[in-house]
Amino acid sequence: MRFILILLICLTIPILSTASSINVPDDYSSIQGAINASITGDSILIAIGTYYENIVIDKTITLIGQSPNCTIIEGDLSGNVITIVADGVVVKKITATGAGEFNYDGGCWDAALKIDQANHCLIESCYFKDNITVGLVIAEADSNIVRYCNFTGNYSGMMLCANFYPENPDSISEIGTIGNQIRHNHFVENSRNGIDLQHTYEHHLQNIIYGNLFSENLLGLEMIMSQENEISSNSFIQNSFRAIQTRQCSGGGNDNLFHNNAFIESGTEQVSQWDFFLGSNFWFFGDIQQGNFWSDYEGVDLDLDGIGDTPVDIYGSQTEPTVCQDMYPLMQFDDADSDGVMDVVDNCPNMPNPDQRDENLNGIGDVCDLYIAGDANTDLTANVGDAVYLINFVFKDGSPPVPIESGDANLDNDTNVGDAVYLINFVFKSGPPPCCP
Repeated sequence: MRFILILLICLTIPILSTASSINVPDDYSSIQGAINASITGDSILIAIGTYYENIVIDKTITLIGQSPNCTIIEGDLSGNVITIVADGVVVKKITATGAGEFNYDGGCWDAALKIDQANHCLIESCYFKDNITVGLVIAEADSNIVRYCNFTGNYSGMMLCANFYPENPDSISEIGTIGNQIRHNHFVENSRNGIDLQHTYEHHLQNIIYGNLFSENLLGLEMIMSQENEISSNSFIQNSFRAIQTRQCSGGGNDNLFHNNAFIESGTEQVSQWDFFLGSNFWFFGDIQQGNFWSDYEGVDLDLDGIGDTPVDIYGSQTEPTVCQDMYPLMQFDDADSDGVMDVVDNCPNMPNPDQRDENLNGIGDVCDLYIAGDANTDLTANVGDAVYLINFVFKDGSPPVPIESGDANLDNDTNVGDAVYLINFVFKSGPPPCCP
């Protein structure tokens, strides 16, 4: 028995010790070089800086940036910036920008990050910004999780789609997306859609869109060929055309469930079900009699049960305008700090922060976080006043930042005059912003 135990330990040790950490740029100057040298299970740790690359992740590894807004992967405006083609990949704390032109292969556009027929991946605490196409694409991929990410300044924040190749009919895909989870992300100021569920031959099926903020997009969420998806506990605030638009087109798409969402000042028709064939989506959760909050609701609640006495019509473009109804419209939603963002979405539910700013993408709003990097004088922003504060601290025995780490603008694990110089470069010379761990 003892011999067997020793043998098992000996066999296990090499397996446990095979995975390792690779540092960029210390071990490899490029991220792709580190990926090529890695093996399954390795972690690639990327230091603060801008890396001009278009990378492909073709093995099950973890990619982690030192700081989400200061570890930047910038593409060359051709193709995807990051393409994932292996299952189980993890990407955390990076900014991806510089996605290609509108290279439309019949279903999916180029993206800052594309999960291409890969399953069970995790994308967490990343920025996808200023891409002329899409921030993140999930193409024919199942059971992936995207959470605590920020999508801003893109054409569309995120797209679920299929790879069509109409020039080669034999290669046309019939696969949609199944069981992906999109949770606690911010889709803000994208010129087209926050999220776009695009055409497929098969449906986008049983995906979950939960606890996200959609604000100041043209459309918050557009859904085509989508079935049995659950959209709940999201805040849709001031999207200029509509909060949600569903379309069936020729292939149908039914039984999507919308409940406990807040629709606030989003277009003249906050939602629309625009169909060639009338569908059967549900704008309330019947089991618990929970609908959605509508800022333009004019009904009353005579029995004071929190549910409006008259249903909300969901309008489409057909001869019969009332496609379906929200039978249980909510008279209010939980908003403890009265900042207009529902508590389940709010990253700082007890202190007003309607902009939901979260520089380090840890899911906690900056006004509730322990500190903001570079904010030495605790006025909730990093500016030249913090540089003056640090100079007084270093050279004139002024008060130290509280906590001391808040003065570490350049993330070198020390608070000194170098951080004041870093802030001055940021404010006056368009240098990189203060970095958050």
